[in-house]
Amino acid sequence: MKMLLRGIAELQDPYYQNVPAELAFFLFMSFLPMMMIIFQLVGIFSLTAESLRAWAGLVAQDSQLGYVNAILSYEPSRTFSVFLVVIALWFASKAQFALARVSDYVFTGEAESYIRVRIRSTVATLIILASIALALAVLVYSPAFMRLLFGQSRELEMIESLLFRMRWPLGFIVLVVILSYFYYWMPSKMLPYRTFIPGSVFAAVGIVAVSFVYNLFARKSILANLIYGSLSHIVVMLVWFWLVAWVLCLGILINKLWLDTKQDAR
Repeated sequence: MKMLLRGIAELQDPYYQNVPAELAFFLFMSFLPMMMIIFQLVGIFSLTAESLRAWAGLVAQDSQLGYVNAILSYEPSRTFSVFLVVIALWFASKAQFALARVSDYVFTGEAESYIRVRIRSTVATLIILASIALALAVLVYSPAFMRLLFGQSRELEMIESLLFRMRWPLGFIVLVVILSYFYYWMPSKMLPYRTFIPGSVFAAVGIVAVSFVYNLFARKSILANLIYGSLSHIVVMLVWFWLVAWVLCLGILINKLWLDTKQDAR
């Protein structure tokens, strides 16, 4: 209850009224550069769009395949372009940079120098995107590796069945880990990693809930189609980015409230 009252009081700050919209804009603008970097990185592992779509067809639901195939319609380049990655990374890290600014304001009330925050945000973004590319490579090649290791045996069928059933809990855990890493590196003041776990769990649950509602609304957005026409999907996606931005900001605030509550209890 004490955390809730503190959070309500904190949200009265006018700063929080405009930050989610600003963050949503940077998330939207960073999405395409992030996809370009991931496709460049997976090209190192000789992964093609067809192999990624084939893997997605095994793990994704039928209602999600349309969105997944649309994202994977870009064919990753097999030639690693350092120049393209550097330019795309600079723009992709804008979302992380905006989150770092919010985190500094929440935890310290001060803003660190632009250059230091920009470098930290760029490095953190590169590590996360490289981890995602590596995870995709492991997921795509793991069936072939397990067949090589176990052969066509009953143990292999049991492992594949278990992994298929656990794909969503495992995906949620990976999302929590990624968010906790983002939250850990955002503040200029280094804090224990456990400080950022509550906000990471909240943000992961919030993103899943927002995405579920977005999926339902996107399939039934007849009114949006009548008003915005062919731009309706972009408008609906902007609303999704705005809601995700609110969730991420609330996650930062929850981490700060958790830290303050722990310090008051000592």
